[in-house]
Amino acid sequence: MKLYFIDEGLDKVGGVERIINSLANSLIEKYDIELISQYRTNDKPHFDYDSKIKINYLFDNRKLLSKKYKKNKIIYYSLRLIEKFVEYFTLKIKTIKFARKIKNDDIVVFGRVPTALAFLPYTNAKKVIVREAIHLEYHKNKNKIKKYFPQKVNLFIVSSDENMKSYKKFLGNSVTIRKIYNPLSITPKVIENIDQKVVTSIGRFDTHKGYDYLIRAFKKVIEIHPDWKLRIVGDGYYKENMVNLINNLKIENNITLVPASKNVVEELNKASIYVMASRFEGYANALVEAMSCGLSCISYNWLMGVEDIIEDNKNGKIVKLTDRYRYFKTLDIIEEDINNLAEAIIDLIDDRKIRNQFKKEAPKIIKTRQKERILKEWENIIDEK
Repeated sequence: MKLYFIDEGLDKVGGVERIINSLANSLIEKYDIELISQYRTNDKPHFDYDSKIKINYLFDNRKLLSKKYKKNKIIYYSLRLIEKFVEYFTLKIKTIKFARKIKNDDIVVFGRVPTALAFLPYTNAKKVIVREAIHLEYHKNKNKIKKYFPQKVNLFIVSSDENMKSYKKFLGNSVTIRKIYNPLSITPKVIENIDQKVVTSIGRFDTHKGYDYLIRAFKKVIEIHPDWKLRIVGDGYYKENMVNLINNLKIENNITLVPASKNVVEELNKASIYVMASRFEGYANALVEAMSCGLSCISYNWLMGVEDIIEDNKNGKIVKLTDRYRYFKTLDIIEEDINNLAEAIIDLIDDRKIRNQFKKEAPKIIKTRQKERILKEWENIIDEK
């Protein structure tokens, strides 16, 4: 019997990659473990694996010819079209090949739904576990979920009560669904000074992180509190848009875009308030990390599951969107949502007492996110007969 972990890109850094790495290393003495990664992006995985664990990559993204011609749009897009064609058929052929290697006494853990849907039609494992943090509305292949999950999936792991309710409504009782949080990935250090006049947000520079709203909201904040600063930590394709927006609003003296840092705790300890303005999240690791360090946290009620992290006005603040499905699906500017976010930040700045309360209450989130506890839950699930 073998234990397979299968995901999109196991050489990357992220919540699911971290879980798979920890589980594989902790279970290698019990099981013959093999990893299958749909894509290879880096020369070696971000996380170290035991030498007995074999890793298979189905498609290599490292040496794409189109990368050399990014400045010549005609050549670039022509090459990308060919590369996408090759990628599709290579992935299809190798997916079927590796799926058929999996025997009916093996156990398979999929890191996310799209990867599971690629493999499930071609394999019959003894036990199939699928983990997903993203909400149902995000998925384009809902019909495939309904078709293959009842037939093939023994257990579906989600990360919030709201996600569980949504998937249960969609799938009924045809699939067993269970909630497990991601483990805390940092060693937190609670901030010493709640009076630092700094707001921060950490994450990939991407439209789904809602930085367009956060930047606009912060312009309103500094009209009342001009001595406060916003630090946004990360990297990504959306950076140029963010820079242009900051410059157009003439608030470059109050907002700094900071390159992504491996030392998250150090970055968090430079601020007293953390804001998550996301349009959607899978499992909001950055928000949990900020709370574990005692920052006063504000978040939109993105799709889905912020209530599993923040208890409103007890350990943080939740700002309700006027229409979170519209916010998720579009880049529309909804002034009411921007104003509400700005007001929540201003309220926290003005209320030292509540910041002090959040500093005491927020780090208690660590109790439910301890790595050892969560890995034990996963191990018990895998070991169950």
